[in-house]
Amino acid sequence: MSRMKMALGLFSGLGVVVWFTLEDVPLGVGSYRIGLRTATLVILGLLAFRTVMHGYRLKLEAEGEKKEAVGRE
Repeated sequence: MSRMKMALGLFSGLGVVVWFTLEDVPLGVGSYRIGLRTATLVILGLLAFRTVMHGYRLKLEAEGEKKEAVGRE
C-alpha cells in the first residue's frame, strides 16, 4: 500500500472520528460563526489536499527525471 493512500485513509478515519465525537459548537471567527466540527473537517480536508498535491508533484518530478535520462542516451 502506498504511503499516500495510507495517509488519505488516515485523514478519512480522523474525519469520521471528528464527525461522531465533536459537537457542532459555534465558534466566532471575526463576524462569522462556524461550527467546531466544520472547522476541524475543513482543516483535515486542506491537509488531505496538500498531501494529494505533494504526491502529484513527486509523480511529475519522477516522470521528468525519466525523460531526462532517456534524452541523454
